[in-house]
Amino acid sequence: MSVAYATYLEDPTDPDPDLDWPLTQQAAQNIGLDIVEQDWRKPCDWSQFDLVLVRSTWNYSQHLDEFLHWVRNVNLGSKSLNDLKTIEGNVDKKYLATLTSAGVDVIPTIYLPNDSRNKALAWLTRVGAVAVKPNVGAGARLAGRATNAHELDDLVEQIHNAGRIAMIQPYLNAVDTHGEIATVLINGEISHAVKKRPALSEGGHGDGLERVEISESLRAFCDQVGAAAQRSGLVDDWGSLLYARVDAVPSVTGKSGWQLMELELTEPALFFNLWPPAAEKFVAAVAARL
Repeated sequence: MSVAYATYLEDPTDPDPDLDWPLTQQAAQNIGLDIVEQDWRKPCDWSQFDLVLVRSTWNYSQHLDEFLHWVRNVNLGSKSLNDLKTIEGNVDKKYLATLTSAGVDVIPTIYLPNDSRNKALAWLTRVGAVAVKPNVGAGARLAGRATNAHELDDLVEQIHNAGRIAMIQPYLNAVDTHGEIATVLINGEISHAVKKRPALSEGGHGDGLERVEISESLRAFCDQVGAAAQRSGLVDDWGSLLYARVDAVPSVTGKSGWQLMELELTEPALFFNLWPPAAEKFVAAVAARL
């Protein structure tokens, strides 16, 4: 049996290497699992693989229609992980509104041009800075931090020129002071959590800095997010997802003590380089599905 590890052709002018792949490959070799790295955009008979792992397909946002067409076709010939429904519901960050309606404490978000620019300016005046992101994106590409109306308009224009909708969120100081925490789950169970480098203030693509301890409040918050994702229909079965990543920041306003930044179910970095045993757990989960 063979498994495809779907990745992308890295842009040498904007390096963003997949640090999960070497550890995944080694863990697979250790148990005799045949796993092959394959660029998702290159011609390939995907039906030859028993499973296709949708992993570092990080240029999907520039080729969204092509990407969804690919996933749908892969799903016909073999089994994609995560599954087609989960990916279709996760590539557009409007899913944050769905999770908000399901009771998750999500960082407040408005979408331009659907929502008023005046509301975004009011946030900017009140909190001093806003984060501007595309509704479809990966690795903080096209995202930025605006501290005045001119910066806000420039970032929104860039996103709209790329054919995406601009998302506006208050910029949280907690991202810089306490750090955004990415909690990695495998088969619905928490594996590890890492602090991420703040991409909008320090650059990079949301890189991992260090592994952190998982508090009971963070564990409970991840359970809440998973239950809401399943209850709202974003996923069929939270526990059946091969991988998930819950990105959150500490919050003093919400009951949970955390606010959700993103729920990554399509192509997240899983930070195996900061916790190598997770690669073995991940590969074991893949092998079990075979």
